[in-house]
Amino acid sequence: MAEVVPRWEWRTWDKDIKLNINLKDYEHTRHVESSEVYMLSTECNKNSKVRENKMDIKSLQEVNDDALEQWKPIKKAAFPLPGKELEELYEIFRIPSPVLDKERYSFADFLELAKKEIGRKNYNRPREKTDGNRQELPVFFPYFVITPPILSI
Repeated sequence: MAEVVPRWEWRTWDKDIKLNINLKDYEHTRHVESSEVYMLSTECNKNSKVRENKMDIKSLQEVNDDALEQWKPIKKAAFPLPGKELEELYEIFRIPSPVLDKERYSFADFLELAKKEIGRKNYNRPREKTDGNRQELPVFFPYFVITPPILSI
């Protein structure tokens, strides 16, 4: 298995940001639309998204003085998941796992089971990608807030 290398990212949720970059200046740029679900738990600092039934979970390692965030991929999984792997997700999100009695679980199953513990936001995201170097060029999200549910104690 290839070594997992944390990467530096800069994120903003500012709805009025002005960006002085023209994506047409980059060669081999192609427009990609993706439907994604972002998820947050109030119990951990993991960044999770699901795109095309594939979950990607990253853990925040550090934030430098320029507000660059270093994220390390810690889990990639494709739905449907066996119950044992679904239990791992509950451990990662630091939330109690329900009784899992099915052989496999879809992403919809996971969302239903964790709806009280995990906040989520559906988002159709425009992205500009360059071919060859697999680099994603910056395209900023419209402003949105993910509000995790209130956890009962």
